[in-house]
Amino acid sequence: MTRSGKKDPRHRAREAALQILYQWDVARTPIARAAETFFDLQWPDAQAASDVLRGFATQLAADTVAQLDPIDALIAETAERWRPERMAVLDRLILRLATCELRRGETPPAVVI
Repeated sequence: MTRSGKKDPRHRAREAALQILYQWDVARTPIARAAETFFDLQWPDAQAASDVLRGFATQLAADTVAQLDPIDALIAETAERWRPERMAVLDRLILRLATCELRRGETPPAVVI
């Protein structure tokens, strides 16, 4: 959070991406539809969600799903005695999202962690 108490837009976008991934995982909703539903019906102020925020959140969620096999393989390789499918839904999605963002290399690892 910034000093004024407001969250950074990219931080908010990551939260949105997680919620989009949750809809995708639980309801098996396509990412584009889950993003549309989230921003139109669940975002506190749909008008305030900038195109940049929406785009970043949607792309991060889509990239995570597109790279699911290598991401899950990496998680399974590093998580002792825990396969991704055995993890709690939110734990699994947070790990997938963070791994995807780390693999993209655009954000410093300390920010992702």
